[in-house]
Amino acid sequence: MNDFNMDKYDKMIDRMTKTDYEIPEEFDKRVENTLLRLKKQKHFYKYPAAAAAFILAIFLLVNLLPSVAIQASEIPGLNVVIDWLVINKGEEKALKHGYPNLGPVTVRKNNYTLLLDDIFIDDISIRLSARLTSDELLENILPELIEERSNLNDEKADPISFRQDSDSINFYLQSNDFELQSFSISQFGNTQGVIAKKIEMRFPGEEVLSSFLDTNPEYLSFTAKITRGGDNECIIEDIRIPIDESKILHSRHYNLSETMEFDYGKVSLEHLKVSPTRMAIETHFIPEGDLYIERFEKMYLKDSMGNIYEPSGGTGMDETGDNWNYYFVPSIYFNDMPEKLYFCFDGIRVGSRKDSSFILNMNEAYPKTHKFMGESFIIETLKWHENNVLEIRVNMPKHEIMSLGNIYVDGERQSGSKHIIENQENDRRDAIFYIDGITKKDSYRIILYRAGYYINIKGQVELDIK
Repeated sequence: MNDFNMDKYDKMIDRMTKTDYEIPEEFDKRVENTLLRLKKQKHFYKYPAAAAAFILAIFLLVNLLPSVAIQASEIPGLNVVIDWLVINKGEEKALKHGYPNLGPVTVRKNNYTLLLDDIFIDDISIRLSARLTSDELLENILPELIEERSNLNDEKADPISFRQDSDSINFYLQSNDFELQSFSISQFGNTQGVIAKKIEMRFPGEEVLSSFLDTNPEYLSFTAKITRGGDNECIIEDIRIPIDESKILHSRHYNLSETMEFDYGKVSLEHLKVSPTRMAIETHFIPEGDLYIERFEKMYLKDSMGNIYEPSGGTGMDETGDNWNYYFVPSIYFNDMPEKLYFCFDGIRVGSRKDSSFILNMNEAYPKTHKFMGESFIIETLKWHENNVLEIRVNMPKHEIMSLGNIYVDGERQSGSKHIIENQENDRRDAIFYIDGITKKDSYRIILYRAGYYINIKGQVELDIK
């Protein structure tokens, strides 16, 4: 369950709607098309009316006010919706300037129909929408984390169960041409028997696509794996998407030499890549000691005309965690290069590798305090359950001070995790983490995944794009 703060959402909407904004004439059509494609986000399936109103409000504000996307993306629980809407802006601009969508492509096998559309390829990534339908797909078929406890405060109650219905269906897409990191940017389901995903497959380097195109390929090839209850049910091989090399545009590149120094290290901005659909900035973090940079807070690009380019589609990093790629939309690929371009942010989150990992023993006395970047991370209870779920109750700093993606257990093939944020008072908050697939042991190495301590540093760095 995401740490969704409705108070922040209400305040943001109220603040941004105090002024009357002129709504473009095409807004109604865009909303209609978006809802037709979006359907219902699975986390809101119990409240379709509220979900529609919520999505419409966010859609309007994100598209009229870029600053809303930047602020809203910092609110846990909103980032998936914001990413989906913001990503569309890059693709839509490319389409308006004649950049081809390589879809649609439809394939059928057994009782399944798979539609691939909104297919864009450049030397950053392959991006597409995938939609699976079947007569057997019914309401709530997506794997869900099923809460079986009746009372969170009842110590005798069973913990969150990660049981997946044996009939639940999902699908995964992989490239047959490249070894690519593939992931779903967002996933939606509805009661009409549909699973829809926005998928991105990133190239490890720009030369990968160029080398492939040098072979004069006629098509891209993919394999779709459809699973039922986690097991392969149907495999659709060699899904072909015709390509025309003359219609694939390559990125423009700008070497950067800007460096930002602060108390915990320095960050160098090394490269700007401008593709037809997005812009990417490559950065390198030179830390003090064992520190790492978790992310920039409220990050965006701004040009000399005041235009804002929002972060899009997550980030990419190498194995060291010190080299990051950040993505922004819409791209300036089809525009005249602005006189000046600025990399802006309202803070930096850093962490300590040493502080992010520690041992918890089952026979220890709790509560126990662990220090992360000087802040107290208190483990209130540690409990193992018979269904191989490890329950960890903690008290930690609020999100504004310390962000935390999740808790992992090292050396265990955990099959899922879930956390619930409960009381939030002053600068502290309570949370319960449930980690599935954990065998019973005397001790566990705990990993704080994507933990970041907030540093109040605002920056506006001019990029050398001449």
